[in-house]
Amino acid sequence: MLAFDPAGRRLVHISGVATYEDRVVGDSLHFLGGNAATGTGVLRYDFVTGSLSRLGPAQKRGPRAPTGHGDDVLWYDRDGGHVARIPQ
Repeated sequence: MLAFDPAGRRLVHISGVATYEDRVVGDSLHFLGGNAATGTGVLRYDFVTGSLSRLGPAQKRGPRAPTGHGDDVLWYDRDGGHVARIPQ
């Protein structure tokens, strides 16, 4: 995955996983990503810190796409719905 800002500057480059259901939420990018060997999980890339984190465990059957608002992230996995506050 490559993401650029409107001026053409690269914001993020993530390799090694297939990604889909991408959503920019504030200063972060939320998306589903993974591969056949590891399963698919909800991932979050923080534009400010440059860190990539997985929200919950990977699953063999597709999780639902993550959403967010401000510092809050909402995602679903096999254990149900989860909300996390990730302040900037």
